[in-house]
Amino acid sequence: MLRESVDGDVPEGSDVRVQPEILLRALDELTAPELAEEEIAAMIARTLARAADIFGVTGVGLMLADPAEQTLRYVAATDARSARLEAVQEEAGEGPCVEAFVLNRVVATPDVRDDPRWPGLKSAGDLGDIAAVLGVPTCVGSEPIGSLNAYSTEPRDWDESEIAGLTAFNELLETRLAACMWARGHDRVSDLSEQLQRALDQRIPIERGIGYVMGRYGVSAVHAFQLIRHCARRRRLKVTVVTAEILEGVEFEEITRGIAPPREEPT
Repeated sequence: MLRESVDGDVPEGSDVRVQPEILLRALDELTAPELAEEEIAAMIARTLARAADIFGVTGVGLMLADPAEQTLRYVAATDARSARLEAVQEEAGEGPCVEAFVLNRVVATPDVRDDPRWPGLKSAGDLGDIAAVLGVPTCVGSEPIGSLNAYSTEPRDWDESEIAGLTAFNELLETRLAACMWARGHDRVSDLSEQLQRALDQRIPIERGIGYVMGRYGVSAVHAFQLIRHCARRRRLKVTVVTAEILEGVEFEEITRGIAPPREEPT
């Protein structure tokens, strides 16, 4: 099922690049019986490699939230360029993968290097030859805990078949990750399942903090997330600590200086 909202230009009437029968065959091959937790990593690697092959892209990577900071970090990828893409977005606090995660919607860009939505990427670091990026939020239940991302070294207008295809691969991964978390209750605890559970537990209070900053200062969700992360990094605190104090009424100068004065309360 295609995500409800796509952020980015998707051309109408474009050629279908991903043939439905090929996509369904690949998904069927990857839908195996229940896996032991130690097999999950291998399954993720196979899924990413198959997706990259079908879409004809340079690489595909899975990013999951760091439970301590809610910063996206790659856990698996088909190409070494993934690390560069992750590092630049982490430094900038913005980018297509970050936006897919924060806003819980598909984000597409034909060329991230020239996209005006993320001006901070150029000053944060060198993206190398990465151009087009397509990000799909990876969720457990309805809560995003990461993003699945395809990228190309050539500019690319992502068509609807590619968006639907990557979404289908993502849903397969979501099912496996949810099963990995479920296994925690059956004495099959792994580092991955613990990471997933902590990321999910901390997502809700962080969302509340983002919502508070948005409402108080009239900024976007992504801007609010950037400010909270910047504050946490400068003060060497966890994002969860900063959001908890924000919700208790603490005002941090890193946040108040980065935005317009608060809106006047109605009398």
